[in-house]
Amino acid sequence: MPLTTMFGDDIGDLKMDPQDYPNTLYRVHLEGRSATLWDPNIGFRCRARGYINICNYYQLSTALEDHLDWYSEEPSHLISTFSSRRRALYWAGKQIRRHPDANAYLMKIDPQKILNVAGEPIPILQVSHIIREYPEMLPDGIQEDWVNDEFLVLYKIPRGAIVSVKPI
Repeated sequence: MPLTTMFGDDIGDLKMDPQDYPNTLYRVHLEGRSATLWDPNIGFRCRARGYINICNYYQLSTALEDHLDWYSEEPSHLISTFSSRRRALYWAGKQIRRHPDANAYLMKIDPQKILNVAGEPIPILQVSHIIREYPEMLPDGIQEDWVNDEFLVLYKIPRGAIVSVKPI
């Protein structure tokens, strides 16, 4: 990779083509613990302010590192989802053991309905694809197999995309 790319040059657009979306995405939400804001009438919204350019190496790399580092206190523009219900429940189990007092929910999401107000798809990123293209973006201490079926939605998941909400 050219040295200039590592310092902020634009990179290819890594958002998924909607025809390549998995059929279903799953999101785990722990009340009072999840970094993403949840409103049953609106859906999910990221806590970060402003916008990021996901086609800029530095901005995407920083956003990904902050997001995947579970100890980071930086608000994220990215919202984690999983393509596998089993993987989502496994991750939920780990979080519930760490925070047994939190109410936990599993949201089933239709990715084709993750649209902005103009009806256009909100960008979804497949973490494994990004890591294949730019392996150095995987934060230290995070194993690649931990993020293989993780998909990141940029900014928000509207309520209309959420098929079901079930307590775990």
